[in-house]
Amino acid sequence: MDKFPIYVGLGVPEIWRLAQRRVLIYLLAGDGYEESLASRAFPFLTAQTLSAFLEQGLAQGEKSRARFPRVGARAFAKVKTRALLDL
Repeated sequence: MDKFPIYVGLGVPEIWRLAQRRVLIYLLAGDGYEESLASRAFPFLTAQTLSAFLEQGLAQGEKSRARFPRVGARAFAKVKTRALLDL
């Protein structure tokens, strides 16, 4: 069942889906969703980056999955720092 129409009705701005070990990011655009290379909510996260973390986690197990929040937090801090420097 395609749940995208339900999400559109709820106004969900962003959807992440897993398809064949790849993360796909969809952004709300009008009355539907368009695939995007990056997250609007977390601009430093791209579909490619998320897919790489997924592959790493599957290959290396639990320890590598535990690293994701730290790596993601570092990337977020860099984005925030850049935004502050641009002010």
